[in-house]
Amino acid sequence: MSETTIQLPSGNTAVFRDPLSVTNGERKLAVKALGAKGLDEDDLEEQVSAIEKIIILMVKEWSFPFPVPTANSESLDAIPAIDHDKLVMCAMDRDLIPFLDTDINPDPKAPTGSSKSSNGASPEETLTSEMASRSSSAPTT
Repeated sequence: MSETTIQLPSGNTAVFRDPLSVTNGERKLAVKALGAKGLDEDDLEEQVSAIEKIIILMVKEWSFPFPVPTANSESLDAIPAIDHDKLVMCAMDRDLIPFLDTDINPDPKAPTGSSKSSNGASPEETLTSEMASRSSSAPTT
């Protein structure tokens, strides 16, 4: 993944951070902003406020003549409404913001009844094996 430059309707641009640079702590704040139970579909103000938190997190630079939202969140109120709408759409795009796709949707066709994974190992053994594999291949400093 990498940074993404968004062309806004006014001719300005906004650069979204590389989603791989988002820390787990930042993701927790973003998920919290969106609410564990989801947003109230009837409360547009709540929805926009939550999505603006994602915009503040993700827009690292832009061509407007005032600070980026990370430096001053009130800057979002100074941009053209049509540009704001485009940023909102981008902030909901799971291709640009994949770390917010936190739904756990198990495969309904997956077999059940056994706690063993397909290779016969328990979930704990599989996790331990994966962690050991990752730590042995991690770069050293």
